[in-house]
Amino acid sequence: MPTETLRPNAAGDATELVPSTAPNWECVNEAVANGDTDYVRNDAENTYERDLYNIPDTAIPAGSTINSVTVYWTARKVAVPSTRAIAGYSSIKTEGIIYEGSVQALTNSYVEYNTAYATNPNTGVAWTIAELNALQIGIYLGNYYLDDLHFAYGRCTQVYVIIDYTAAAGGRIRRLLVGVGL
Repeated sequence: MPTETLRPNAAGDATELVPSTAPNWECVNEAVANGDTDYVRNDAENTYERDLYNIPDTAIPAGSTINSVTVYWTARKVAVPSTRAIAGYSSIKTEGIIYEGSVQALTNSYVEYNTAYATNPNTGVAWTIAELNALQIGIYLGNYYLDDLHFAYGRCTQVYVIIDYTAAAGGRIRRLLVGVGL
């Protein structure tokens, strides 16, 4: 089945994390995770903070069936001591409601995590093109701070979504018939 990958192209409705450089969304939109080259992090002590990002409109043909929407994110923790625990998870915003992926315990090295949505969690049925075009994706990262010798916070370097779909039946045949004047 075909897929489409979409990466952040603008800020979404939440910009709570601190970027290493540039706007937040530009720190996580690369095609290949670039580690500590650029990232967003949670600097707010003893909280969880969220970023949401807009993505481009889908190019999936009208009438196609959306099989799943999977959010991918690459993150790690910065911790002293290195065994200190902290977590993060993906976020999506659809139909005005934020949904969270499963909580992931972050490690000292970057790891790619993902959350798949077979249906729109708001409607309980297959995603529509309009819902994909309004979708925001993001992350929610923790921060624990006791003192300068006891802390941990999340750092994320990449966020993107892969949409798995089945193309509309007859789309190619219809174009061929129109091309020959039928």
